[in-house]
Amino acid sequence: MGAAGDSLTEEAGAADRDLTACSGSSRDPQSGETLPSSSDGGGLQALSDDPNLISDLLRKAHGDHTKVQKWLQELGVDKENDNKGLNGADGCKTSVGGAAGDRNPAYGKEASAPDIEAAATELGAPQTFFCPISYHMFRDPVLLPTGQTYERRPIERWLAQGRSTCPTTGVLLEEPVKLIPNVTLRRAIEEWAEKHAPWMLGAGGKLVPVPDEERLPMCNGHEEIDGDFAIAVRLQEQEQRRAARSLAANQRLSNNLQRQAREERLAAVHVSRIQRCMKLLWMISIAHVAVFVATWRLSKWQFEKLDVNPLIGFSANGLSKVGATNHPAIVDNHEWWRILVSVFVNAGFIHLEATLAAVWTFGRFLSAKMSFISLGTLYMVSGLAGVLLSANFSTTLVTAGASGAVFGLLGTVLFEIMLHKETYANRGISSLTLLGVGAMNAVIGLTPLVDNWAAIGGLLCGTLSGAAIILGHRHGAGATIGEALILGLQILFSVLVIAIFVVATIGLLMKYEGYTSCDWCRSVTCFNTRWWNCDAAAILPDHCVYNIGGNTTTRITCPSGDTTSVEIFQPTQEALEAQCQSICAVASGSPATPPAGTGPDPQANDGFAPVDNNS
Repeated sequence: MGAAGDSLTEEAGAADRDLTACSGSSRDPQSGETLPSSSDGGGLQALSDDPNLISDLLRKAHGDHTKVQKWLQELGVDKENDNKGLNGADGCKTSVGGAAGDRNPAYGKEASAPDIEAAATELGAPQTFFCPISYHMFRDPVLLPTGQTYERRPIERWLAQGRSTCPTTGVLLEEPVKLIPNVTLRRAIEEWAEKHAPWMLGAGGKLVPVPDEERLPMCNGHEEIDGDFAIAVRLQEQEQRRAARSLAANQRLSNNLQRQAREERLAAVHVSRIQRCMKLLWMISIAHVAVFVATWRLSKWQFEKLDVNPLIGFSANGLSKVGATNHPAIVDNHEWWRILVSVFVNAGFIHLEATLAAVWTFGRFLSAKMSFISLGTLYMVSGLAGVLLSANFSTTLVTAGASGAVFGLLGTVLFEIMLHKETYANRGISSLTLLGVGAMNAVIGLTPLVDNWAAIGGLLCGTLSGAAIILGHRHGAGATIGEALILGLQILFSVLVIAIFVVATIGLLMKYEGYTSCDWCRSVTCFNTRWWNCDAAAILPDHCVYNIGGNTTTRITCPSGDTTSVEIFQPTQEALEAQCQSICAVASGSPATPPAGTGPDPQANDGFAPVDNNS
């Protein structure tokens, strides 16, 4: 079609031509049928003889005959055919806007009455004054329960056809449908007509109803065409399509909003979990600092010399008083509470600083992966496992057990990076950094009063526990590892941790002496250098102890830690105890004479010869 045809199609496409046809034939603008071009003589004749087209155009133009004539001229229809079409074909009257086509003042000289709708449009009547389904000016406007306003006669015909929905919105109407006169709109039309179109008013300034003779005509004996009903059907179809599109758009919007809300909830849960884990890290830090201050107080606010404790810390006696790992105290005195307290005992200031730095570095990383309970469980399992292993293998030394939990966190972080290596771009550098931190803490573990057995136990049980927790997060996440394999690994790791705890506890109950039965185990516990001596961590007896050698030499150890070797010529139980008390009294700065009858004369050195005194 040419440009004129396109213009016509755009202007008149909304009209329902198939339902306003006088001859009963159907034409649907949406069917894809193209109008003939101006070069087709037969097509132009068909256009000029088609009263349905004229009716559609007049309805679309709201009765503006000048606009209709312009459209027809653009299509190339001659003026005689224009007048013929506008005045009806085969005896049909073309009615538009509520005025008969044979009374049109613009296209018939015999017309004597004005076209009300066309005149009202030219005078600037608002669009709200026209019925949305008939394009006629309101004479008797009524309201539906949906709030839409229609002309009474068209909406009554609509409802009489068995329809139960609003023509414009498609909303279902409840039976019986009540039509309420729109008095406000009618008064507004009457006020406007009084100023601009007085011919619309009757006696008393009221709107004149549409006369019966101006209803749509009958053609060739066929049943009267209900144009208003047809247009209402078309409007409802358009509204339904628009509602369907709106429903689809709303569904997409709803899905997006639900997804966004779900993501916001997950983000809020994630933030809340991190905040709770931060509180846990603060609690752990406060516990370490509190135990450190308590140890300092029990040590009379003094630090030992660096050759005794190179970590700027306390003596073995001070650490033992606060609750450090002490095998004889746990096994013989049943002080099992030391296993828990020792998790928070640090040997010195350097040890405390390294512990807190690791807790916050590794703890903050794991707080994004674990919950408050998971992280707390991991920390305590690692720490307790380290203390239990240390109590079995460092049986003659006092040790601080804070390193066990640190190595447990380190092992879990390393497992997380290796398991989700595709997530971490710098996983190689991160792994090397973790190994460096572990090596530094292992060096600290070689000093007196710190034990690498605690680090080994914490690393082993901590890594297994952390792996079981992290693998639990992969359930249902589409992981490549099968669900059964994940569950099996979790069970295996948990069983191994429980087995380590059971074996270590049995070792304590059986008083296993790992330090004396394993030569290389001593090097793991502490390593002598020119800067420190591991004997500084030795557990001191609570009374005088003597050991008789095979060459009559007896080694006496006092509770103060001083040792003395003497030769015994006539060893008896009473004489050994008396001499032991005498030597230990001298070592403590309070000379004392053995009780009468319990030992030799000190002046004559009866039976005893001092050999060496290491004080």
